[in-house]
This record gives sequence, C-alpha cells and structure tokens, in this order.
Amino acid sequence: MRQRFGLSRFDAAFAAGCLLVLLFEGFAVFVERDGVFSINGNDAYEVTELGHGATLSHAFYMRGDGLRAVAVRLSARAPAAVTVKWTIWRGTLDVPKNMTLAAEGIERIDLVAGRRWQAFPVTRDMSSHNRWYTIQLQLVEALPDPSAAVGITASRDNPERGGVFWVNDVRQTGSLTLRAERQGRTLHRRFLIEAAPNLPRALQLPVVQWTIFAAFHWAMIVFAYAVLREGHQPGSDRPPAAIERVS
Repeated sequence: MRQRFGLSRFDAAFAAGCLLVLLFEGFAVFVERDGVFSINGNDAYEVTELGHGATLSHAFYMRGDGLRAVAVRLSARAPAAVTVKWTIWRGTLDVPKNMTLAAEGIERIDLVAGRRWQAFPVTRDMSSHNRWYTIQLQLVEALPDPSAAVGITASRDNPERGGVFWVNDVRQTGSLTLRAERQGRTLHRRFLIEAAPNLPRALQLPVVQWTIFAAFHWAMIVFAYAVLREGHQPGSDRPPAAIERVS
C-alpha cells in the first residue's frame, strides 16, 4: 500500500531509522560530554585540622582529559561563613620543582551544619589524562563562630588512584574525598589531533576525509536497504507453490 507521497511504510520506517542512527552518531562523535573522576574511600572521617588553619594538600592522578574543576566535601558543626584560600597545581609535592600553577583564588563559602560539595574551577586542561594535580586548601576565616568545627571529608583507606594526602606537608594515610570534573574532547576532535597527523598526506585533507565519510555511510545505507528490502518483499514468507505433477 502506497502512502500519500509515494513512500511505502517500509521506506518511511527505513528513512526514520537512518535518521535516528545518524543523530545518535552525530551526538557520540561531535558533542562534548561531561565526566567526573571520583575518589571515595570506605572509612570516612572529618579532617578538623582545616578549621585550625592547617594547609591541606591532596595530589591525584587524573583520569580523562578536560579537567575543569576540583570539588571537595566541606563540613561544619554549625552554620558558618568561611573564607578559604585554594590553589590547584600541576604536579605533586613529591616533586615540587616540577609543579606549575594551574589556578588559585580566595573563596567565601556559606556552610550549613553538615556536609556540602564545593568546586574550585580551573581553566580546562585538554591534556589532563594521566597527569598529577595537587589541590591545596587553607581556612582564612570562619564567621560568626570560629569554633564551628569546620572540616573536610577524607577516608582512612586509600582507594584505587586515591592519590596522596598531606596536612602541613606531612603525609597522611588515606585520601581526601574528591571529585575532578572534566569536559573532554569529542571523538572527532581526538581523531583530528591524535590520528589524522599519522595518516598519509592525501588522507589528511578535510575534503578527502569528508568524502570517505559520506561514501562509507552511503554504502552502508544502500547495503542495509537492499538486505532489509529483500526480506520485506511481499510473499517472501510464503511457502513455495507446489510443483504440478506432469503426467
């Protein structure tokens, strides 16, 4: 049965299916997506030295490109307005001469009784995968009550890729509870940076790459249409007609 515009139901369904596949492929290849690298131990506790002015440092081995913020979990026994000095370094205190500044600032944070996540932004680093970063925190002020028991959540155990934790440059067991937020390269961008330079010179031309891309997809569409259309032919599921006996 033909539809109003001359397309069969099969043709319309096939076209819609192709469109959905292309939209999904476009999202997967060309759209940037967020990700989080987390450090969460099983034996949590509060590091109260932060509330007494100690400098807390934590180095972590980043997983994934596009690091754009590091978040820690602050805590307080009572509501407080705190001022925190923070610094994010590339590198680790184990090799201080190789450390370079990534971001720093002084942040005023309103805490309620309990715990809350606080993120500290950094200019997105598109080569952050498998690199060491260190975040340093120091409490500057806590109002109205300095005895609000301001702290930061850590764990006594050190999970996989849990990093290294220091209080006043003294190494501690365990690790901070931490989230490293990232927005990495798209698959298309990774292809252009990592794979394309290794191709023959002719294949590095964008017009050649897009021509191959279009030809490949057209061939796949034609092949899929032919296979599915063959299986959808009217009467294809009927048993073959009986052969008449010839006397």
